[in-house]
Amino acid sequence: MRDPNALSDGEKIILRHLRDTNAEPNFYEYPAELARLIPDVDERNQAQADLASRGLIDRASYPRGVPDEISSCALTPRGKRFIDAGGWDD
Repeated sequence: MRDPNALSDGEKIILRHLRDTNAEPNFYEYPAELARLIPDVDERNQAQADLASRGLIDRASYPRGVPDEISSCALTPRGKRFIDAGGWDD
């Protein structure tokens, strides 16, 4: 049985990308870049939703008024601390 606190592969992909690009809190990544990282819309949306529910990212429609399938995300201060602390096993 999967540990409910464990990060999914999609969550790790997004966090690694934000770490590797030295993203700062409130810097929103473009939806196209997130789509390149995780091409499957459902998997990408689930990873973003899970990270947002953990308080590690903030999601926003991009551009305004476009459905959630096309969303951007930004680290929260909590997410930045999580990454800086090496919050997952690589």
